[in-house]
Amino acid sequence: CIGFPQNIGDYALVLFHPDPSEHAVAGDICRNILLELKAADLGACIGYPNTDPANRDIINTLDEFKGERRFFFYRNLQREEFISVYRRARFIIGNSSSGIMEAASIPIPAVNVGLRQRGRYAGTNVVFVDSNRRAIQGAIAKVQDPAFRTMIAGMANPYGDGRSSEGVHKLIVDMDFSKLRLKTEDPLRLHHQRRS
Repeated sequence: CIGFPQNIGDYALVLFHPDPSEHAVAGDICRNILLELKAADLGACIGYPNTDPANRDIINTLDEFKGERRFFFYRNLQREEFISVYRRARFIIGNSSSGIMEAASIPIPAVNVGLRQRGRYAGTNVVFVDSNRRAIQGAIAKVQDPAFRTMIAGMANPYGDGRSSEGVHKLIVDMDFSKLRLKTEDPLRLHHQRRS
């Protein structure tokens, strides 16, 4: 990647977007994540937020960390670059649906901070935490623990193996639709019979 620090070392991929219920504190949550990554002596590859309300607060927070030599900020990456950055990350942290869905396919750990994505079905690689620094610190330690990494090494992505279109095609080809065409009763006739 152009501008990617050569000496970034171990790094986390940060994907953080504002949740409507957390607009007022989105910048603070983002700051907590970055402060804890720095405290853990980790680099960070940090994506800019989407265009949701409160993204300006997040961008202002990112600007506070522009001088960190092991932090890399990007607005857009080419697909191949993003996949490379993604695969090499120690873990994903933030609140992106990517941590819930795609990270399990690699698999790499995902720390989901705050309310966004809460309640979604997730694999064993996802750790949901509150947005305070102590909770974030604990989650970072947990996902770097060799025992946790061993536990998720052979996991299956609960959202599938990426072959759903093949499965749907097979289902359509193999299904006997003739059994579904005929109705044994006429709903209008049944309605009239009940009224008489």
